[in-house]
Amino acid sequence: MELEYARTIRPDGAVVDVGSRHIRDVSKYLNFPLYSNARICIISFPEIADGAVVEYKLKVYRNQLINKKDFILHYSLQTGEPVISANFILDLPQGRILHLKTLNDKYNKFGAKLEPAQQEVNGRKIYRWQFKDIPQIIPEANMPPGAEINPVILMSTFSSWQDIYEWWWKLAKDKMQADTAIKDKVKELTAGLKSEEEKNKGGL
Repeated sequence: MELEYARTIRPDGAVVDVGSRHIRDVSKYLNFPLYSNARICIISFPEIADGAVVEYKLKVYRNQLINKKDFILHYSLQTGEPVISANFILDLPQGRILHLKTLNDKYNKFGAKLEPAQQEVNGRKIYRWQFKDIPQIIPEANMPPGAEINPVILMSTFSSWQDIYEWWWKLAKDKMQADTAIKDKVKELTAGLKSEEEKNKGGL
């Protein structure tokens, strides 16, 4: 990740830049050493006050792809704070095919355009989303989880779930060796069941 800039814009219009002392690079899972390579960037914006705006721009470079060639991304439109303006740009080699899907469209009551503008520049395919005046999600008692009400854009270069499965199975197949007790239990639970779906459910 490359942070180009981050700053606070005070209600009087003055701009206060974020300095190195306001940025921390820490482990995302402090208590789980197996995931010590997962990092998170914490930015403390200075001089926050009622009516202030925080503004930042960052670039994310993906060089360790899922199967050395594909990726999966998602962009959630809403957060816990209102968004005045947001720009999201995805830059791909021209030959890559991008698959897009949106979820929770019915909650896009603020009229955000979910389809990207596209252009080709120097052998690259550029996808660009621009959003204005996105309202915040205000927590309520017994409300559905955010994943069910927040409009989200899903992006992937995988062409099918079969491709994902084939990548995943190469990683998992040597790590799931069933012993005799497990095999006997599976036979017990699936006795008399015929279809693969019934067997996968174990009679539930």
